[in-house]
Amino acid sequence: MYVCDSVKCNEDQQRIARRAKRHGITYDRYSEIHLNQGGRCPVCGEHLGKFDKDVVIDHDHSCCPKKTSCGECVRGILHRRCNSAIGYLRDDPDTFERIAEYLRGFRGY
Repeated sequence: MYVCDSVKCNEDQQRIARRAKRHGITYDRYSEIHLNQGGRCPVCGEHLGKFDKDVVIDHDHSCCPKKTSCGECVRGILHRRCNSAIGYLRDDPDTFERIAEYLRGFRGY
């Protein structure tokens, strides 16, 4: 079992380290990504709480189509609902843009 390198790691850090390893990154790399994102989900902008079932590591499925990744294609740390939206739309930015245009242009019937 993979563990955080520091003897000061707590149970949450151990859980993060195990999940990070499945995505080909270290606990330190996870922490760096989290810090670079300002502790917020880059999709919705809301605060990312503890690493639990509602927070996931996002990666490019065109590189690694399974639930794990090589580490090179990790894009960020997201809320599960935000990551699911990306998945439902098949990582297609054009679809996201059309949805945004649709929502911005809706005036009611």
